[in-house]
Amino acid sequence: SKIDLDKKSSPEVIDDQYAVLIGSCQKSQQKYLIKYQKGVEYDKADPEEFEKVYRLQGSFLIDYEAYKELSQDAKHNRVGTHQLRGRPSCPSCKSPHAFAVCICGGIFCYDSFSEQQTCGWCGETGYYCASEVQIDIDRRLG
Repeated sequence: SKIDLDKKSSPEVIDDQYAVLIGSCQKSQQKYLIKYQKGVEYDKADPEEFEKVYRLQGSFLIDYEAYKELSQDAKHNRVGTHQLRGRPSCPSCKSPHAFAVCICGGIFCYDSFSEQQTCGWCGETGYYCASEVQIDIDRRLG
C-alpha cells in the first residue's frame, strides 16, 4: 500500500520515550528543540526504588515555520523539571544555559554574565536566578 505524504495527522499520544521541549534564543530568536531520552534513576540507599527520569540528548536548531506546519505546534503533554537530567546549551548563541522559563511559559537561553534576561518568545525582560522550584512544562513533538 502507498503512504500519503500529503495527509496531515495530529498524533493524539506523545512518545513517552522522549521529552522534547522547544526554546527560543533570546539574542537571535531562533527556535531550537531540547531532547531528553527516558531512563531510570535508582536510589543508592534502596536499589529496589527507582524513578523515571529523562536524560539530555542535545539541543538542535530548527526551522520553526516548517516545525509548526508539520506538528501544528501542539502542546501534547507536560513533564516535571524534577525529571529532567542535564543542562542544554543554546545551539544558536552558544550560551551554556538554554533553559530559562519565562512567566509566559516559554523556554529560552540566558546569559550567565547578566542578571537581566529577555524572553525569546514574548520579549518580557526580567531578572533571573537559579531555582530549586519544580514546575511542569509543555512537551512538544520532536
